[in-house]
Amino acid sequence: MRDETAGPSVVQRASNGIVKGLQGQWEATVQEIFKPDAPSTFAKSAQWVYTQAGPAGIDCLRPANRSSLPISLLHPAFATFKYILTQPMPRNDSAVKATRTAWKLCTTMADHFQDENARKTALFTQLRPLFTDRALFSASFGSADPDGALVNSDGSIDAVVELKNEPGAAGDVYMQCARSFDALATSQLQDKQGAERSAFVISVDGPSLLICGGFKDRDPAVVEPLSQWCSMLPDDLGERQEVLGKHLYALQVSLYQLKTPPPGKVMKCPRIYKEFQIMDGSTQPFEFISPYKHLGSHCGLLFKAKTVTTNETEEEVLVKVVRGGYGEEAHRIIAENGFAPKLYGVARVDGAPPAYAMELLSERQLWMPLQRAWFKDLVIWDRLEAKITDFLHLLRKHRLVHGDLRPNNVLCRMHMETGDVQLGVLDWDWAGPHGIARYPLDRNPDANLPGDPGGLIDFDHDSTTLMRHFQQRKSSVIG
Repeated sequence: MRDETAGPSVVQRASNGIVKGLQGQWEATVQEIFKPDAPSTFAKSAQWVYTQAGPAGIDCLRPANRSSLPISLLHPAFATFKYILTQPMPRNDSAVKATRTAWKLCTTMADHFQDENARKTALFTQLRPLFTDRALFSASFGSADPDGALVNSDGSIDAVVELKNEPGAAGDVYMQCARSFDALATSQLQDKQGAERSAFVISVDGPSLLICGGFKDRDPAVVEPLSQWCSMLPDDLGERQEVLGKHLYALQVSLYQLKTPPPGKVMKCPRIYKEFQIMDGSTQPFEFISPYKHLGSHCGLLFKAKTVTTNETEEEVLVKVVRGGYGEEAHRIIAENGFAPKLYGVARVDGAPPAYAMELLSERQLWMPLQRAWFKDLVIWDRLEAKITDFLHLLRKHRLVHGDLRPNNVLCRMHMETGDVQLGVLDWDWAGPHGIARYPLDRNPDANLPGDPGGLIDFDHDSTTLMRHFQQRKSSVIG
């Protein structure tokens, strides 16, 4: 019999060695899977299409499913950049310098250059006088060795620059630049330099320039163009120089906001909003909790947040970030009559879409979309139909239209004690006065809505759509 006090047997030692060896191989395999490509390798389509399908991918919109929150929602500097582009060019020294730089770039960057180093030298020579409080030179971090970095006096990197001598040379410079930012952010986060990292990302493809925003926390890096490509070609009318000059001016101004941390800290939620304005003009602070998706919703920019209501109690609210217009007045009127969630206010940040804070009608409160209504009692369906009729009459009374009364946008609930039915209509994006409100030009053709894209929304469109879906759901449940 073997002495139990003795050390491991030969077999046990061999087994332990095999396990450790397999463990080491597994760890090496995992590290290899998560190891990011070098930016120059990632720029090639045969490589990035593979990498983007795995855990080392970047949310940079290539392919289209590699998307995240819009970059203007993640840092105020990017929203400021976009806002400046919508405004007239000011008449100040900074604008003069940016315009002068644009004219020089459009004179030099159209030329032939022997190689990337020659083009880079010409580019940096023109850009350096624009950023006198920062250094512009080659840098190296992580797996990246970009053509240039715009470095602040404290050593922080405010912008990453990647360059191709001619368009299409050695892959996609935008993808290369995205990977360079990812390497920068990853290395600085590993060095405990904050909980998130933001920087501008500048791609130069021959005589074309693209300015992007880059953001990273513990999630994959997000890189997104902040505008269109700028052509650095001569123009006797000065139009191309004007466009490029405004982009350079917007970059120059927005760089100073990178040092200001965004007010929000919750992952997968907007970072730039901190308060919304209510009807009386006062402001109410709020904090995001998480993304939110109610049953049947098609909207990807819904979030749960918390705020303090007028009676000084904390309340969870729904925040909807809206691209384009919103039927705010229509929503308020209908909500005041009990057919829509209460609209508390709107948060606005220049350069970013507005965010509307409203009452949260949740599944926990027994709200359900019409398309999932399950009532087995015909009396309940009759009460629901009466509520729908009252809602449609209310729209006509106030000469309002909604435009998208598909069943996922119409919530209902029954009070178990009384059998009473409530209606809560969502998504007032297209709503407005009858004869003025129109369908969007990009309306989904599969939505099966009446009217035409870009056409006026009619009273009958709303009633026909809602009653058709009501009858279909009722028939499928009751028979």
